[in-house]
Amino acid sequence: MNIAQFSKISGVSVSTLHFYDKLGLFSPSKKNDHNGYREYIIEQLYGLNKILILKDSGIKLETIKKLLNTQPDISDLTTLLEENMSTLEKEVADRKNRIQRIQTNLFLLKNGGIPAMNEIIVKHIEPIQALSLRRSYRKNNPTQSFDDFSEEIWQDLEKTIEKHQATLTTPCMTCYYEGLFLDQENQQIDLEIVEPLNKPLSITASEEARVITLPAQKVVSAIHNGDLTGIGEVFDNMMLWIEKNKYTVEGPVREIYHRVDTTEGTENENRLTELQIPLVD
Repeated sequence: MNIAQFSKISGVSVSTLHFYDKLGLFSPSKKNDHNGYREYIIEQLYGLNKILILKDSGIKLETIKKLLNTQPDISDLTTLLEENMSTLEKEVADRKNRIQRIQTNLFLLKNGGIPAMNEIIVKHIEPIQALSLRRSYRKNNPTQSFDDFSEEIWQDLEKTIEKHQATLTTPCMTCYYEGLFLDQENQQIDLEIVEPLNKPLSITASEEARVITLPAQKVVSAIHNGDLTGIGEVFDNMMLWIEKNKYTVEGPVREIYHRVDTTEGTENENRLTELQIPLVD
């Protein structure tokens, strides 16, 4: 068959087939001595498909050419594809981490700047439209731990996100109204989990989750690196600083999760959390 016919059957353009022939990567079965036309046979589809599979996995054409010259068997090709897949997965993970770092820095830059680790600063933050879910937890609940309660409320908000196909931005956060951080003697922990929205969203009045706008505020801010068990000490230092500088607290404390790494053995090292305590402006 001629090159046009083979192109139609294989789904590879004529220009690409010419290019592969020029590279010595994939050539026609024979060339007509009289007119120079390229002629292909149906059996060549298998070889062309191997090239397309390897190319689609991100392997360069020169590498494919060298590989195919060695006449690899299926196990060789499988090993190569698995190795390349692992490389691509690592690249994807690296890019996701980079995007998360950019989002963190962008959020901080747009909301008063980036404090040094454990430095306490005063800054103004911008309004944030978000999807939220607010519930209370009774301390020392014999039927449910606070960790289980927290996991449950986040899962319920996630269901609402999936239901409405909400488009989110970062970072997510928890607002604590009382019982934790503020008014710690209260036996109820009143909290609201918050997922900032990238696009407007309509929620029916019958749903527990709601769309809110966190107001622009003046806040005291500090960044904590590490496990959340150490966040209480950061808060205590911030409250001492507020008292010393004669500020007045107004509104819920925001615990903002700029970086959450749940990889086993790395959580303590990679968590990055910001505490914001709102002030009377």
